[in-house]
Amino acid sequence: MHFKMPIALPTVLAVLLPALTLADELRYAVNGVNEPLLSNIQQHLDSFAFTETSRLAARRFDDLRMTAEERVRAALKPYGYYQPEILSSVREVGDETWEMRLQIQSGPPLSVAEANISVTGAGADNGELRTWRRGWPLQKGAVLNQLSWEEQKKAALAVAEAQGFLSSKFVEQRIAIDLAANTAALTLTLDTGPQAFFGEIEYQQDILHPWVLDNVPRFYPGKAYSAELLEQFRLDLWRTGYFSDIEVREDRQLKDSPPVVDLQAVLQSDRRDTYQGTLGFGTDTGIRLQGLWSRHRLSRRGDRIDLGTGYREFDDETSIRADYRVPRKTAKRQYWVASASLRSENQDLEFKRNAFDESFVQLANGQVDDIEARIGRLQIRDRKQGFQQIFETVFVELVRGTFDYQPGADADPGVLAASQDPRFAGIFKDTVNTIALGIEWDWPTVRGQGFATEGHHEQARILTANSAWGSARDFSQIYLSSRRGYLIGERFKFLLRAEVGYSNADVKKLSGSIADEPFSLSVTELPDTYRFKAGGGSSVRGYDFDGLSDNDIGSNNIVTGSAEIEMKVAERWSIAGFADIGNAFNDWDTAELRKGVGFGVRWYSIAGAVRVDFARGLDIEGKPWSIHFTMGSPLL
Repeated sequence: MHFKMPIALPTVLAVLLPALTLADELRYAVNGVNEPLLSNIQQHLDSFAFTETSRLAARRFDDLRMTAEERVRAALKPYGYYQPEILSSVREVGDETWEMRLQIQSGPPLSVAEANISVTGAGADNGELRTWRRGWPLQKGAVLNQLSWEEQKKAALAVAEAQGFLSSKFVEQRIAIDLAANTAALTLTLDTGPQAFFGEIEYQQDILHPWVLDNVPRFYPGKAYSAELLEQFRLDLWRTGYFSDIEVREDRQLKDSPPVVDLQAVLQSDRRDTYQGTLGFGTDTGIRLQGLWSRHRLSRRGDRIDLGTGYREFDDETSIRADYRVPRKTAKRQYWVASASLRSENQDLEFKRNAFDESFVQLANGQVDDIEARIGRLQIRDRKQGFQQIFETVFVELVRGTFDYQPGADADPGVLAASQDPRFAGIFKDTVNTIALGIEWDWPTVRGQGFATEGHHEQARILTANSAWGSARDFSQIYLSSRRGYLIGERFKFLLRAEVGYSNADVKKLSGSIADEPFSLSVTELPDTYRFKAGGGSSVRGYDFDGLSDNDIGSNNIVTGSAEIEMKVAERWSIAGFADIGNAFNDWDTAELRKGVGFGVRWYSIAGAVRVDFARGLDIEGKPWSIHFTMGSPLL
C-alpha cells in the first residue's frame, strides 16, 4: 500500500519528499516495523529531501538507497537495534513518480549486560537520589533504550537540583557496545558536588513593616537549600493575602564554600480588598449562599479583617461572622486572633419510637440562636523540617446560646404540660452563657490535584468551661479526627476517615406519652455550638444529614469511621465503593453504631471534586437507597 505523508500506519509508512519544479517525485514505503520505531524512522526520512531540478537518473538510485538505509539505522539505534537487515529497491510507479521500498528486519535488540550507576559527592546518601538509583530501569537483561537513558539523566539532575546540590554533573557517562555479544555495558556517575544552603532574604516592598514578614519563611539562613521549601515560600507569601504580584529571585553564590543562595522577594500589591460570593447545592445542606469581604491589610502592621455571611436551606440557617488577625512581633510565627459570630437556625425537638426507627416524631419546634466571641493566639508550627505545618490556637471563648421549643397548637396535652413545667425548662427553653478555655490543632498536608490528590488532615480540640471563671455550665470536651488518602499506582486510591469526641456535660431526661404512645428525651446541657451530630454525605452515608444524634438536636459524644476505595476509569472520572459506621449519643452504655454501605461516582472538575454517592443504611429495616451529593476534597 502506498500513501503520501504525513499518513502513517503501524506496518507501512509512505513518505513524500517534495521536489522543485521539473523534478521527479520520490516516495518511501517502509515495511516490517511497528511503533515507536515507525515514527522515529519517519522523522529521520522527513529530513532527507530530494531537491534535484531534473529527472531522476539511474545512477542516483544507489546513492539514494544508501542514504535512506543509513537514516533508518540511525532511527533504530536509540531503541537498541544496532544490527538490522534492510532491503531497499526503487521502482517507477507513475509518470514522474518513483517509490523506494524499504523492507526492515530489526533483529534482536541489544540487552544490558551490566549497569554501574553511582552517585558521589555530598549527596551520595541523599534519600531522593537513592530512590532514583533504586528505580533505574536499564538493569541487567533490559533492552537498551537510549531515550530512557537520557530521560533518567535529566531526572537525576532535576532531583539533585531540587535537593540543593546545585553543582551536580555527570563525571562519567558511557555506553560500551559489544556487537558480537549484542550487549551493552552502562556506566553513569553523578557527582553532586557540595550541598547549597539558604542565605539572606531581602524583601523589596513598601507595604508592611519589615518585621511582619520575618517569620513567613519555613527556613533560615544556613538551612539546606530545597526547591520545595522555596516554592512553599512563594505560596506562603501569596497566602498572607498582602501581595498580588510576587517574584522571588535567586542569587546563587556557587563558588562560595559552602555554596549559598541569597533571595530577593520583590513584592507588590494593587489591591487591599477582595470580594467573594458562592452559590451551591448539596443534599446535606440544600441551597447555600455565602458572601465574604476581606480587607487584607488595615495598616503596615499587617492586621487583617474578614466579614462573611451565609445561608443554608437545611434548618433555615443564617449566619454572620467577623474575623480579625494581627501578626505578633515574636521569634516564632504567631498572630493575635479574634472572632465573633451570630448563627440562627430552626430545629425540631423530636423522638424515635424505637432505636432502629429512621423517622422522628416531632414534639416541638423552635429557634436556636448562638452568639460566639473568641480571642486567642495562633501559632504556626513547622513540622518535617518545614515541609508540613500545624496551626495551633489557644483561645478563650464566650458562647451565649438560646433555644425556645414550642409545641404546636394541636400538640398532645401531655407535651403542652411538660413544656410549661419548670422542672423541664432546660429542655424546652433556656438561655445559657458559657466561657470555655481551649486549644485546638489543625494539621493539613494535602498535595496533588484531581484524582491524584493525597495526604492527610488531622484536627484536635480540647476545651473546658467552669463556673470558677464565670461559666453557667461546667463541662469539658475532647475531639480528634483524621482523614487520609493514599494513591495505589495510577488508578486506585484509598480514603480512610475517623473521628471521636467526648463531653462530660450533664444530660436532662424526660419521659412521657403522646396518645398513649411512650416517648423519652435525652438532652445534653452542652451549648448547641459544641454538640456532636452524625449522618450525611460527609459522615455516615445512608442516613439523613445530622440525623444520628439524641432527639435530632445533638449529643455529648461521637464515633464515626469510613473506608473507601476509588478507581479511576477516565481522565476526570472515577467510581468508588465504601463502608461507613458511627453515631452521636449521650450515653456510652446504650450507644449503637449505625452502619452504611454504598457506591459512588466522582467527577474532578476545575472547581473541585463532585461526588455523588448511593448509600443504604444497614440498621434500618426496609431502608431504601439514598443519594448524597457533595463537592470538594474529602481530605479538607
